[in-house]
Amino acid sequence: MNFMKIRYLDFIVIVIIAIGLFSTSTLYAGIEWKEFRKIPLTKEPIDIAVSINGSWIYVLQVDSSILVYSSGGILFDTLKMSKEITAIEAGPNDDSLILSYKDKEVSVISLEYIRDINIEGSPFKGNKDAPVTIVVFMDFQ
Repeated sequence: MNFMKIRYLDFIVIVIIAIGLFSTSTLYAGIEWKEFRKIPLTKEPIDIAVSINGSWIYVLQVDSSILVYSSGGILFDTLKMSKEITAIEAGPNDDSLILSYKDKEVSVISLEYIRDINIEGSPFKGNKDAPVTIVVFMDFQ
């Protein structure tokens, strides 16, 4: 009979690997969790979606309005929808949202995030009360 010669160190390594393979179910003791943000709502939520990059949280409410929150939990805007929506899903990019309607219809809407920029006290050229203001960022910050 041919017996393999196993050194003591090799035997210890084999035992450790075997213990690891057969006892993986006992390695986990549980999951700890804690709430780090709570977003209060005025109406019951039906569905929730998060944008692809995690910057926006969309909450569909029972009145088919969609609350748009920043990732920090700050309400950015409320979208009032005319048809009854049953579900929402983040689109393939950050500026789209997929809506499922009660009347067996699905649509993809494009979102454009418009932000006010405070230019008070900044230098300007032209009429101060002009209906359009063009802002140029020259410092690239």
